[in-house]
Amino acid sequence: MLGWIRLGFKYSAIGAVFSILQTLVPSFAQKRKQHMKFTKERLQKRLDSDTDRKDIIAYVHCDNDEKDGLSYEEVLGNSRILLTAGSETTATHLSGATWTADEITLRSVNMPGLDAVIQESFRLYPSVPAALPRITDPEGAVIHRREFRSRQGALDLITFYKYFQAYPALPIALGRWLLNAPQKFKNNNKEALQPIHLGPRVCLGKSLAYFEIRSILTRMLWNFDMQLEDESQHWLVGQAERVYVVG
Repeated sequence: MLGWIRLGFKYSAIGAVFSILQTLVPSFAQKRKQHMKFTKERLQKRLDSDTDRKDIIAYVHCDNDEKDGLSYEEVLGNSRILLTAGSETTATHLSGATWTADEITLRSVNMPGLDAVIQESFRLYPSVPAALPRITDPEGAVIHRREFRSRQGALDLITFYKYFQAYPALPIALGRWLLNAPQKFKNNNKEALQPIHLGPRVCLGKSLAYFEIRSILTRMLWNFDMQLEDESQHWLVGQAERVYVVG
């Protein structure tokens, strides 16, 4: 027997199953009637509306006098499918593609895109804009053609934003932090950005700070729709040479 013939018999069996379900499970029949009623109401509301917006119904002929058009009953029958296949499938997919705020954990927030946002924010607006001292070895060292003797330190007090025009701070470019960064960022030394210090004297709360930032930022984006106000579009440029002391 040909495959399409076998498929036809199986579809007939499905119809019998639906009939049995409506008999054995009253709620099944009730829900089906509700769906049909809802579909009819929505279709009639759309047909009665006066709108210039083109949608799928706008291209369907609901005229029994036209041989090439669909009758009202045909449009209604297809609308039942469209309401289910065109909405429920999307909602079901999103249920599997998203999660709840309770599932935002230490591991789940480790995402390259999120880390790129955090690193770029640190680069443009470091929360600790203080000079991080470097202590030389006992025998001294030469740094930038200047000799530093034992126990002397060097402080980097320079506004990178203003003076390093060869590496402009703007525009914002999240791609520089991604593994497959654009070609113009291939030679960038990502390790040069150390906003919370590094080495044996690194901030003890560095790992905790990164987790808190990831968690808070993720929860904000999950729970709220945010939009930048027009007056804040160039706020970052105005912060280039400002330092705030909290105490």
